[in-house]
Amino acid sequence: MSHFIEHAERELALYGSEGLYGEDTGKAVMELVRIFDGQHHSGGSAMVVSQIFMKLAGYGILTPITDEPDQWVDHGAGMFQHKRLSSVFKDHSGAYDIGGIIFREPDGATYTSKDSRVPVEFPYTQVRKIVDVDEGGKPVKNEIHPAPGEFTPAEIVQDNILHFFHYSHLPPTLQATSSRFCGMARFIVDTLPQNPERMVALRKLLEAKDAAVRANVGPKIRRDDHGTPIEHEIGEVHSPRNDPDKPLTFDD
Repeated sequence: MSHFIEHAERELALYGSEGLYGEDTGKAVMELVRIFDGQHHSGGSAMVVSQIFMKLAGYGILTPITDEPDQWVDHGAGMFQHKRLSSVFKDHSGAYDIGGIIFREPDGATYTSKDSRVPVEFPYTQVRKIVDVDEGGKPVKNEIHPAPGEFTPAEIVQDNILHFFHYSHLPPTLQATSSRFCGMARFIVDTLPQNPERMVALRKLLEAKDAAVRANVGPKIRRDDHGTPIEHEIGEVHSPRNDPDKPLTFDD
């Protein structure tokens, strides 16, 4: 018997002793463990295979979904549901994801509601936003630049760089750009083994994200009393959320 199987049996025995699952569940898990053990993976391939399997087991997608006609199930009355990502629908108003926002209560319980709907642009990779709410269901504003909800606290502790893929503090037009890079960071974490090269990939992606966001803002052109352009002050940018005559610093 391999050390991996011994480890799994020991942990399941301790877990089951707490009454956290039934006997059939333990048998099902061990069946998967034995198949996985029999594939004789290396450390790297084991991580990749297990991460991809977890995605598929949860009906997740591995590549962005598209708007091709054969990708939709017609429910009639102009309502369509995507075959690959069942939370995505399309009707006369356009495409939308009914699971784009997850609400998290103080005790850690999560749920979706009618307010979870987000618009979809194709190709689309689901990037779920976590919104903390109080006992009454009202959003709680935690910090100016909250860590992106697409990653668990444990993942951020393991790879602190993931914290910098936050985007909820940005204006909507800039969120649309930044969130795509957050989705790619999620893909990297899910499909690549943790090693120095993965960190390089995340660091380069972060640099690209920052550049792409900056590409959507321009330097404020200041003019003198005669209308002649003068050199703009360092750190001033123009944002769609601001009056063009009012500078927005990077610290806002």
